[in-house]
Amino acid sequence: MVVNVSGSYQLLSHGTYDKAGKFTPTSEYLRGELIYPNDGFVSVLICFNESIKTQKDILAYSGRYEVKTENEIIHHITLCSQLSRSGTSELRKLNFSENKLVLGIDMENGRFEAVWDKS
Repeated sequence: MVVNVSGSYQLLSHGTYDKAGKFTPTSEYLRGELIYPNDGFVSVLICFNESIKTQKDILAYSGRYEVKTENEIIHHITLCSQLSRSGTSELRKLNFSENKLVLGIDMENGRFEAVWDKS
């Protein structure tokens, strides 16, 4: 069964877990919105600082998304505020339940995770 993720989401948390399970947020200030319309488009905007002064204070990208399985989604990024990510495809582990969308990436030293609340 393929999960229907379409809708708008507000960011609840964004950060990494080390191998011991300790969570470290990307920033103390986080605001974000993720939009998955039914047409396969994706739009992401995350502010890591209340006042945007440098490129590290914001992450914004758009492109297409593809739900591969009930546990995987791919973001095909067309344009990104981090230019090296423009034109790339990024696989995310996906968990969706009770209006909470968890997107994650396993890393060598732990796991990255973003938790979104469906609006």
